[in-house]
Amino acid sequence: MEGAASGATLLLKDLIMSTTHHHWMLMSNKPIADLPSATHIETLVFGNTLKAAAARSWWYDRTLPDYLRKCKAERFIGFGGIISTTSTVPQLLMLHNRPENRAGFSEKFVPDAWYRKRMVPMMEKADHILVDYKERPGVAAYFENEAYNRKWQETGWFGNLGLPDAATDTTNTLKQQLTDGREYFFCEEGWRNTEKGIAILLAYAAFKKRMQSGLQLVLLGTPDDPEAWQKKLGSFRFKNDVKTVPSGSFSNKELLSQSFACIYLPEREDVSPLINAMQAGVPLIAEPQAVFTAIAGDSILYIGKEPGETLSDRLMQIYRDDSAREQRRRKAMEKSAELTLQNTTAKLLKVIEGSFFR
Repeated sequence: MEGAASGATLLLKDLIMSTTHHHWMLMSNKPIADLPSATHIETLVFGNTLKAAAARSWWYDRTLPDYLRKCKAERFIGFGGIISTTSTVPQLLMLHNRPENRAGFSEKFVPDAWYRKRMVPMMEKADHILVDYKERPGVAAYFENEAYNRKWQETGWFGNLGLPDAATDTTNTLKQQLTDGREYFFCEEGWRNTEKGIAILLAYAAFKKRMQSGLQLVLLGTPDDPEAWQKKLGSFRFKNDVKTVPSGSFSNKELLSQSFACIYLPEREDVSPLINAMQAGVPLIAEPQAVFTAIAGDSILYIGKEPGETLSDRLMQIYRDDSAREQRRRKAMEKSAELTLQNTTAKLLKVIEGSFFR
């Protein structure tokens, strides 16, 4: 474990302080910041001694099992995404797809190739497997295996939650500055790809023609092919209603919170912008993905292949029906309120004190 801002570290701290009836031995490569001092907590700092693949494998599969046996550990929880493949102690694996989260170390410390090679043996060995929403997209294919799927439980979100106060601009200063006070659709993810970006423009054009609306379109970031994008945008009928905003010129979350609705078509499954939109109470239009459904349910207006389900159709629906828009906004905020550190801790504690330890 490493770093006070790490979601897994925050979860670990909350879990430990909620379970004073358990004795905890925490092993990490460096001291865990702001860890409360308590009689039920011990720490073991082993330092950055495991940079070589052979040394790393030896530590987890030889040194760690010996240590667990000598201290009579009842179970081992791999918060850092790594467990022993040889220990006889029951183990819970918190699986991490992204290298920067593994064992709290940098990608150089736990290389992707080494981790990928070890994932299946660890999943076979684990008694339980935990995956949070943010990690799930990258490891979903592994759970097509029925044996792994039986071990799997979803802990939910445990990252840094909540929009900062600066993102709640009740004076609409940003909107005045950006669109002369007019409402706008917001798109941060997906449009940079030229093909997808053009599809969004065409859907927006269909919306403008049908609705005769003054709603603008704000695109955050830089296109992958600026020349091709400028060529297309230059001939676009409603180009004056499209604002391309370079990253960093405004707060992403503030742009989102001020928007009428968010078009979310990411190149990869990433739930951070999704949860930000839910917490801000901004209606979402997105393509259906399993992780989105798991988090947001029917609070999202999903794009489909049937008539009436295209992106332009969804833009028109969310514009015309104020009550439906308000209902989705309310549902999103209610669901986002469930994605808290405390609720995640409760889920994890249920696993720890359930069948896993009996």
